[in-house]
Amino acid sequence: GEEKLDIFISIFDKIDSDGGGSIDMDEMYQALSNAGIEISDEGVRSLFAMIDEDGDGDVVRDEWKDTIEFYLELKAEESDMKNLAAVAARKNNMDIQKEMKRKMLKDMGYTSVRVPAQ
Repeated sequence: GEEKLDIFISIFDKIDSDGGGSIDMDEMYQALSNAGIEISDEGVRSLFAMIDEDGDGDVVRDEWKDTIEFYLELKAEESDMKNLAAVAARKNNMDIQKEMKRKMLKDMGYTSVRVPAQ
């Protein structure tokens, strides 16, 4: 995740065109549209408000970094959860298939048949 963070930090430095160490809403809007991100004025406002922790109308580098770190952590957790869910679903599916095979064999008159695991 470190390299991702660096990318976002370098975006901040690009946005901060005057090198003042903080960006305002206009700079942020400009940067996002330059990056090809479609976002409404309202979207920029709420995004900015979320990042601008002290509400002074400027986002400083640390506020930006905190937000990005938080966002990247959320994304990582989200994909872990997705992976977990997928693994669980696959396992359940295999168990169900084994049960069905057993039941079919039993219905056909076989008793203690070991169904080989797939």
